[in-house]
Amino acid sequence: MAITDYTESERKAELLALLLALKENGSYHSTGSDGKILYTLLFTTYQKMIEQDQQNFFIPKQQQSAISTSLQNTIDFYQSAKQGKIKQLLENLKPDDRTSFMILPIQFLTEGEQKHAAGLLIHRHNDQYVLSILDKARFFQQRTGSYLTIPEKNIEKFSELLLDSKNSDEIHRNSPTVSYDRWSNYGILKAFTTLSNEPQAKDLKINLSRQIEGNCIIAGVDAAFKTALYHCHTDIFQTIDTRKEKLTPKYNVKENATFQMRRRFLHALKGNDHNENKKLDRIFSYYEERKKMKKKLLKLNKTWKNSRNPLLKLIYHLKKTSIQKKQYTIHHGFNNMMKRDFSIMPLNGLPKARVQNLIKEDYQKTAIAELYAKVSPSKLTCIQKSKKRILFLVDFN
Repeated sequence: MAITDYTESERKAELLALLLALKENGSYHSTGSDGKILYTLLFTTYQKMIEQDQQNFFIPKQQQSAISTSLQNTIDFYQSAKQGKIKQLLENLKPDDRTSFMILPIQFLTEGEQKHAAGLLIHRHNDQYVLSILDKARFFQQRTGSYLTIPEKNIEKFSELLLDSKNSDEIHRNSPTVSYDRWSNYGILKAFTTLSNEPQAKDLKINLSRQIEGNCIIAGVDAAFKTALYHCHTDIFQTIDTRKEKLTPKYNVKENATFQMRRRFLHALKGNDHNENKKLDRIFSYYEERKKMKKKLLKLNKTWKNSRNPLLKLIYHLKKTSIQKKQYTIHHGFNNMMKRDFSIMPLNGLPKARVQNLIKEDYQKTAIAELYAKVSPSKLTCIQKSKKRILFLVDFN
């Protein structure tokens, strides 16, 4: 079922579940009418979240208006049907102003002929446009972030590509102006490269957590949003040719900044409907409980990673694999829990009474307890030292 068939309340629930990685894209697309509805709702909620920020959590007060204007660029992009309007949006970006940007989803095929969406972050620098490509699944060039620079002289073709990027496959297929093959691997990204100053995209040298759930239509643009806010106070390009350590974009330097951002997003998404808000709170509770359970997993001793002792290095990598498996089990366990609870795929696929009357708390508590039993932390590693050897007794299950 397409997002166009849902009510406004159901769209909010779907968007929140996608943002929290509690469900995958399913039949939704980043192009066509699905994309227009989904991204308009997402970016208007981003705007509201920024406007509600009285504590300067995301950005200083004096920059909030500029950020809201930049978020409006995405909304205006989805209202534009002509190449000239897209060109105007690009021309309106302020040169060398990090608060002036445009964020777009970009869909392409990977090597395995799999449809995937990344986030595109566009800034204007002197007489060129800087395109940052944020891909949390790391399909494109096996990197989280890459970038290209496109000279202003190519703005006509660039805006044509951007206009086509939001069209459905059917419209793209029948378009007489399209000059690239959407169905080749990384088709539109290769088309961007032919317009750029580089033979291929360069490493952006940033680090973002790897995408676990198949929610790329939201994960990509959300990564671009986080990177855009981070770039406002930390120039991600300034030391790009010399820095050895990758930068890690964050919403805020405080601990649990992503969790706090998600909570603020939930607040901005809510309306005046009590039942709707209760449903959104229920969805968020799964995200919150999932995060708590992941925190209870054993922590890796990162000093072992580069230890000269080969046994310590072996222990590190085995433990890392074990923890990653448990994180995966937790992640998908909660997603399955929520599907059974809400039947969120689709929300309107069950009798109305099932949707309105939320499952009792006992169900959630029981399901969480069963999942925790599967991934409970291993017993404390016992390291016994002797004069000639170190004996490691480790539970890797």
